[in-house]
Amino acid sequence: MTANWRNRTLWTGDNLDVMRGMNSASVDLIYLDPPFNSNRNYAAPIGDTKSTAAFRDTWSLDDVKREWVEDIETDNTASWSAITAAGFTNGESAQAYLTYMAIRLIEMRRILKPTGSLYLHCDPKMSHYIKLLMDAILGAGNSRNELIWYYRGAGTPKTDFARRHDVIFRYSADPYFNPDPARQPYAEATVARFGYHIGNVRDGRDYGEQSLNKLGKHPDDVITDIQPIAPSAKARHYPTQKPLALLERIIATSSREGDMVFDPFCGGGTTMVAAEHLGRHWAGCDIEPTAPDYLVKILRQAADDSAYLKGQNLLDIEVHHERRAPKRTDADAPTRSRNIKQVLYRRQNGRCAGPCGEDGLGRLLDMDLFEIDHIVPRARGGPDVDDNLQLLCPTCNRRKGSRTMRRFLELMAGENR
Repeated sequence: MTANWRNRTLWTGDNLDVMRGMNSASVDLIYLDPPFNSNRNYAAPIGDTKSTAAFRDTWSLDDVKREWVEDIETDNTASWSAITAAGFTNGESAQAYLTYMAIRLIEMRRILKPTGSLYLHCDPKMSHYIKLLMDAILGAGNSRNELIWYYRGAGTPKTDFARRHDVIFRYSADPYFNPDPARQPYAEATVARFGYHIGNVRDGRDYGEQSLNKLGKHPDDVITDIQPIAPSAKARHYPTQKPLALLERIIATSSREGDMVFDPFCGGGTTMVAAEHLGRHWAGCDIEPTAPDYLVKILRQAADDSAYLKGQNLLDIEVHHERRAPKRTDADAPTRSRNIKQVLYRRQNGRCAGPCGEDGLGRLLDMDLFEIDHIVPRARGGPDVDDNLQLLCPTCNRRKGSRTMRRFLELMAGENR
């Protein structure tokens, strides 16, 4: 399916709203480095105090929207079982975080092509819970790899082993995969001893002993040759920014030139820079309104690094900044029924969806007296589809105004206490 947005598009806003507007099967590669439920609040980069690159990574059930729970229970019962189990074992914070992730993973599954791959980057604190969630939503049989990114670090805990790795889960139904960009040279001792037997036959052709080192060994699921951004350089980077080399390896092995790469938590823009450098199309989303400015900043940093630039003028790239989600154009896009008022009237049994009746339920009215209302207003990203529509009496509709239905009900409940 064709993407219904332009190459080099960066949205600022909730990535859930953005993904719900993206065509199904329109993305070749998704990489996400979401919040980890680390219970930490990250500061903006040093010297960039005006930037809202700072973000909160603490979670509670107040962060969970009721409609998310309903959608998850409807679309993927298995994932809701994993979420509630996490709540029993790790508390409400884990349950809230996984609910936030699940509703987004459901959309990622829809927009990813069958030949595409999804890479999710997390740390050991939540990796086991995330793995269960991904198995439930993306399919346990589509789990291709659990990559371990091993790196050097400072500090030696007195009572623990030193923490030195992140986890990257890779899922795909029928992936495109090219191992060559990630191949590493064989050890000299290995070449000397096994040169005639390993690695020198590929694609039905005999490359011979002399080309063995050039070809290199098939990449392992443990990455040891890429180090994180040095602490001394953190002043000019996003708080949790990952090295370009890591993103280039993922993009080079799991996509072709011209493929669409999407990062729903694009933060400092590393995915975008790596995709641009490798000739891929790209799109990203970030909740922070300063994300476009920060992306320009990292593009400028890449342009200043002549070794990385390799002749490209990244400063001439036009980034398309969008605040509104795209509108789906694919065949299975949700639509609004022609007889929507009759559909909603039957669904609500002739009652207003607001709390306007003496019995605590909405009043019974004739259909002609009702008004059609968006549960999540269009101005807040709500789609004009059946599942986001309801019937309200004129009084409830005026009192609700531009609020979401959830917020309106909360306010009404407070007034009636």
